[in-house]
Order: sequence, then C-alpha cells, then structure tokens
Amino acid sequence: MNKIKCEIQDNIFENFPVGTIFSDSGDFYIKINQDEILNNLEYSEEVDKGNIPNAVRLSDGKAAYFNDRDRIDMIYFNTTLSIS
Repeated sequence: MNKIKCEIQDNIFENFPVGTIFSDSGDFYIKINQDEILNNLEYSEEVDKGNIPNAVRLSDGKAAYFNDRDRIDMIYFNTTLSIS
C-alpha cells in the first residue's frame, strides 16, 4: 500500500516569505520587507514598525497593512509576475 503525505499549509501572513503573491478579500498583493524599508529611513528610531506597509496591492500599487497573525485567503507560491 502506498503512503500519501499530505501537508496543509497555514495561511498566516507572517509564515510566508517576502515576495509571495497572495489574494485577500478579492484583491491581489505582494508581500514586501518592512525591515528593509525601516532600515533605509533617515529617522527610523522614531518610526513605529506598524506604520510601515508590509504588502503592495497589485491592482493600483497602493500600500497595504496586514497583521502578522492575519489569515490570508489564498497564497500563490512559485508564481511569476509579468508586468506589461
């Protein structure tokens, strides 16, 4: 008899890597690195990390904010983004 290995991935925002494309509430997003943005700010010691976006909405390029523990609708691993 064959063994079937099934792994269910959780859709918790903090658990997937920067650059992941995902959808939530009907919109598509890409996860970005808050720390990289914070490190490049001139006055980073005065900026609360919660005020730094951690995703970009792909339809219009607007900043988006997700809590680390937010459950995301769908994650698209190994997806290539083509911009034309």
